[in-house]
Amino acid sequence: MNTGQTIKEILKRKGLKQKWLASKLDISGARLSQMLKRDMKFANVVQLCKAADIPIDDVVLSEALKKEKEMSLTTAKKSNPSQSDKVT
Repeated sequence: MNTGQTIKEILKRKGLKQKWLASKLDISGARLSQMLKRDMKFANVVQLCKAADIPIDDVVLSEALKKEKEMSLTTAKKSNPSQSDKVT
């Protein structure tokens, strides 16, 4: 999951629409949608967070926790292969 997806999730939790954020940033909804689908420069993340009154820590911590969870799952799969992966 990318940073844009994280921002979308936070907007949704706050009850904010992308259209509202786009108008606040004075850009089109299509442009905002493109930005949220791609990896963003940190300056753009900061700009979006400021406009939506989202603490940047919420985005950064959310991303870090997701990556940590993904790494834990990957490690667990490697250390505990399923029965079908075992050679008999």
